[in-house]
Order: sequence, then C-alpha cells, then structure tokens
Amino acid sequence: MVVAVYWLAHRRFMAMIVIVDAPVTVLTLVMLALVTLIPAAARLADLPGAAPPVMLVYGDLVIAIGLSLAAT
Repeated sequence: MVVAVYWLAHRRFMAMIVIVDAPVTVLTLVMLALVTLIPAAARLADLPGAAPPVMLVYGDLVIAIGLSLAAT
C-alpha cells in the first residue's frame, strides 16, 4: 500500500513536469531506489522483538522518500 501511494504521487508529479533534465532524472532515480527499500524495512520491522531503532529506520526511509519527491 505504501509503495502504491508513492507511485501515484510520483506519477502526479511527473505529469506536471515540463522539462526533464539531469537533476530531475537523478532525483527520480533516488526516490525510486528508496521506494525499493520499503519491503526490506517493513520485513525488519515485522521481525519478532523488533526494537524501536528498526522502526526509526523505516520512518527515516519514509521521510527520505518524501524529501526526494519534494525536491523533484
């Protein structure tokens, strides 16, 4: 569900972009690379006895994706 939300947001952003240059391409690749890490972070968070730092990793990942999307 989280990946789908980011994918839809990314599609909406890309529909508004008129010119695609190198910085837009790099930021898009960074955002998509971070999105690919969501399943691994969710799996870590789902482990029995997962410590709060694991949830911080997941939260930081979500924040990094939002920042890269906003920077685009």
